[in-house]
Amino acid sequence: MRSLHSFDIWMPVIWVASNILLPFAINMACNYIAEKRKGREKEETQVDVTFILKSKGKEKSLHYKGDAVAFKESSSCLDF
Repeated sequence: MRSLHSFDIWMPVIWVASNILLPFAINMACNYIAEKRKGREKEETQVDVTFILKSKGKEKSLHYKGDAVAFKESSSCLDF
């Protein structure tokens, strides 16, 4: 019998209150993903994460769905 197991990382919506905190929140998400991938670095990993930035009474959304390595490269995560 054969079964397929995906390695998807679904993260909750992350609310950010300030532009200054957005890089910190993204780096925290990168660290979380890196910890989840330890020992499984060679497996394809899909990430689904949404950041909502609320600033000056407006909300902006940043959503990423795709490869974990591409997330690292596109968001300049440290030590991935």
